[in-house]
Amino acid sequence: MVVAQAASLSYETLGTRRDEVSARMTTPALSCPYCNSNIVLSKPAVPGQRIRCPRCHELLPALNQEAYGASRFTTASGEPAVQAWQSEQVATETYRFQWANRAVASTIVSIMLVMAAIGLAFAWHTIDKRRQRDHPDSAAPAGLERVVSVRPDRLAALAYMPPKVSVLAGIHVAELMGQDSSRELLSEFRANPGSMIADLEQRTGVKLENIDHIVVGLGAEASIFPPVICVVRTRDPYGARGLRESLKARASEEPRGRTMYHFQVGDFLWYLWCPDDRTIVTSLRSKDMPTEPFAPAAGESYAAHFEPTVRKCLQDDMTEGTQAWIVGSTETLDATFSAMPFLQIPSELRKSLKDVQAFAGWMQLDGKAAWHVTIDCAGLEATDSLSGYLNRLGLERGKDLHLFGNRATTARLASQLSHSLARKREGTRIVLTAESSLESIWEALSNQPR
Repeated sequence: MVVAQAASLSYETLGTRRDEVSARMTTPALSCPYCNSNIVLSKPAVPGQRIRCPRCHELLPALNQEAYGASRFTTASGEPAVQAWQSEQVATETYRFQWANRAVASTIVSIMLVMAAIGLAFAWHTIDKRRQRDHPDSAAPAGLERVVSVRPDRLAALAYMPPKVSVLAGIHVAELMGQDSSRELLSEFRANPGSMIADLEQRTGVKLENIDHIVVGLGAEASIFPPVICVVRTRDPYGARGLRESLKARASEEPRGRTMYHFQVGDFLWYLWCPDDRTIVTSLRSKDMPTEPFAPAAGESYAAHFEPTVRKCLQDDMTEGTQAWIVGSTETLDATFSAMPFLQIPSELRKSLKDVQAFAGWMQLDGKAAWHVTIDCAGLEATDSLSGYLNRLGLERGKDLHLFGNRATTARLASQLSHSLARKREGTRIVLTAESSLESIWEALSNQPR
C-alpha cells in the first residue's frame, strides 16, 4: 500500500513538472521596448499584468492570458498556475525593488537644478562684496551708481556754463575709472608726488573715485581775466561742509541774495557755490557765477543753449565713449588773445585762427588712445591757408612732431602720433586722426619715463 501511494505521488509530481515544462515551451517571447532585449516568460501572464525586464528593469505590459492558454495549467494543489506565478512574481518584485532608469535620471536632474538655483542666488546676492576685491586700491565707494557711457553733450555740468564760450573742455572721470587700463594709469598718476590729482584730492577732500565729470569753460569776453568757470559733478554726495573746511572757504554775501564762499589757491582768489549735494561750481569772479542752471526741454541736451558751432561739435561730431574733449569758437578768441599779451601767441597762428570758425579735439580711450581733431574754416580760401600752415608745422604722417617742446618724456608720444597721423579735407573742414598708447600719455603728463 505504501508503495502504491509513493508511486501515485511520484506520478502526480512528474505530471505537474511535465505540465510546467510544456507551459514554458509553449510561452512566446517578448521584446522589451526600452532596451530591445528578448524576454522568455517562465510562467504565463494574466490579462493586464506588467512584468519587469531583467536587463533594464523597466516595467512593460505582458500579453493577455488567452494568448498563452493559461487556464490549462494548474499546480499540484489545484491552484491555477497563472495566479500562483503572479503571487510569486509580486512577492519577488517587492523584495527586489529597484529604481527605474527614468526615475533615477529625473532625481539626479532635479538635484542638479536645485543646486544650480542655490548657487545662482548666492552669486547674485554677493556681487557687490566680490567686486570690491577686484581692485582694492581703486575700487569705487560703496553705493555709487553704475557708470554709463554718454556723449559729452549729456554731461550735466554743461548746464552751469554761459551760452557764449570761447573754449569749453571736459573729462568724464567716472568712465575712465571704469576701464582697467585707464584706471591703472590714473592711479599711478595720482601716486606720483605733486601730481594734479593728488593736489586736488588733498585740497578738496573729494576722492577721484567719487568724481563723475569735470567741465571748464572760458567765457567769450575780451578781458585780461576772462570768465573762467569750473564745474565738478560727483557720483555720491560730497558733503558741502566738509568741502568748505578742506578749502578753508569763508562766506561772502552776494547782492543776488545767495551765500557764496571764497578761498585762496596760490595768488588767486576763487569763489565757490554749492547748488546741490553733487555739484561744485567755482569761478575767478563772483559775477561770472551762473544764477541758475540751464534746464533743457524734453529731448534736448545740456548743450542746447550754446552757439550752433559749439553745439554741433558736442552733439554731432563726438560720440559715446569720448572721455576727454575740448571745443571752441574763434569768434571772440582773437580779441581774448589781444587782451592777454603775456600769452605770446605767434602772429602766424593768430592770423590762421582768424579764418577758423570752430575747432574741436577729443580722445577715446579703450586700451589705447584715439585722437580726433576737426577744424572748421570760414571758406575754401581760408581752408587752403590753414592747410599750408599745417604743412609748415609738419603735421603729416611720418614727420617728427615738435608740439611738445622736444622733451625726452614726450618723444614716445610724438613718435606714435606722427606715425599714425592721418589728415583729410572735407570741404571747409580739416580732420586729423591719430593713435597712441596710454603709457606714452602718462610719460608726457607726469614728465617721468614709465
